[in-house]
Amino acid sequence: MSAPNTEGDTGYEEYDDENYESFDYSDPGLGLEPEFDAHFTNLSYVVGETAILPCRVKNRGNYQVSWSSPDQVFLTVEDRRTVDDSRFDILRSVEEEWNLQLRTVLWEDRGTYKCIVNYHQPKSKLVNLSVRVPATIIDELSSGDATVEEGATVILNCNVTGVPYPTVSWYRRRFDSKSEDERERIVNSTGEALIIPNVTRYCDDIYECVADNGVSAVSRQMRVTVEFEPEITLPASRFGQIAGKTTMLECRITARPQGETVWRKNGKIVNQKTDKRYQLHAYEYEQAPHTISVFLTIKNVKKSDSGVYECFSTNPLGNDSEKMVFTGKFYALLLL
Repeated sequence: MSAPNTEGDTGYEEYDDENYESFDYSDPGLGLEPEFDAHFTNLSYVVGETAILPCRVKNRGNYQVSWSSPDQVFLTVEDRRTVDDSRFDILRSVEEEWNLQLRTVLWEDRGTYKCIVNYHQPKSKLVNLSVRVPATIIDELSSGDATVEEGATVILNCNVTGVPYPTVSWYRRRFDSKSEDERERIVNSTGEALIIPNVTRYCDDIYECVADNGVSAVSRQMRVTVEFEPEITLPASRFGQIAGKTTMLECRITARPQGETVWRKNGKIVNQKTDKRYQLHAYEYEQAPHTISVFLTIKNVKKSDSGVYECFSTNPLGNDSEKMVFTGKFYALLLL
């Protein structure tokens, strides 16, 4: 029996080059397909913030990773930025990370970005960027302070914008109030317009609209001034004083704005310049809003001072008057 021929035998099985499947052993993935950590990610940022769009690739091997914008423009290839926008950068803290950083986010940056691996058949991960915009009140399209006549209809506008779209609430506060706690919410009043029909003097205040969209809240105040014609009241309609004494006749005028007030005696205007015994003084009446007290002081009362005195007040919206009887013969106070 002859021995086997081992001449030239290396101990390794030989393969036909045509059937040999090659591998790139420099590829850390050892021929495995690249994989993303996720196929889709939703993100939301506020205008002005820095956004980080995540992308983690396993088994990348020697394949390139790139990012494209919502309008299909390549932003980066590997670590290099390919657009003239310095807000974009690649952040990598570990080998598998290819995060896209976008500084100072703009409203126009919203949309779907792609993290792409240049595999035989390109693979991509989608990252949808939603951009929120703080609530804003557009001053040019909103109401300012308003002066109206009593009985008119007041329409206050608060034109707002923002993403999400803001809700608008209305509040009322006294014009002399500085505390947030003193404002009162106007119920059943939402939306950008506040309508006050048949306005009265008691509607005279500061109105505030507050726009809130969950990102931020902003407010705007509007002063409403209600004007009305004078209304006169007299504490007494008949008054008397002993001759030689000093007396004061009082007239209270409620008006907005306050106008001109005079006293008349028997139909003629009392002139303190021609008779020094007569003096006129006006003071704020603190017990009622928009009210003053106008006093006619008569010194050294004489019998000739007796008569019908009339308080007359006028402003651009109208006038009013009330009369009282004064006697300078004896002391008496009678209320009709």
